[in-house]
Amino acid sequence: MFVHLVFFKMHPILDGKPAAQSADELANALNGMAGEIPQLIEVKAGRNLLGLNAHFDVGLYTTFANRTDFEAYRVHPVHQKVLELVSLSTCERSAVDFEI
Repeated sequence: MFVHLVFFKMHPILDGKPAAQSADELANALNGMAGEIPQLIEVKAGRNLLGLNAHFDVGLYTTFANRTDFEAYRVHPVHQKVLELVSLSTCERSAVDFEI
């Protein structure tokens, strides 16, 4: 199994929206990939429960059967569409990928 973890820091204010609202919108978009990308076994995303004063605001947990499936996910049109929102709404990202 291949695991992909990502942590996102939101822009403090984006289009007049506070970071908390943008964080919820991003988490919803990330969770919306469920069932849309065949290679994506599991996706869980949510806002940091410690609040927006923590370093990262949103966390993403995804699993794939193997790295090949992860690579297919990366270029899938649904993922690419979500990446557009990520690029607009975040100012920092950090990722960790590993096999279990």
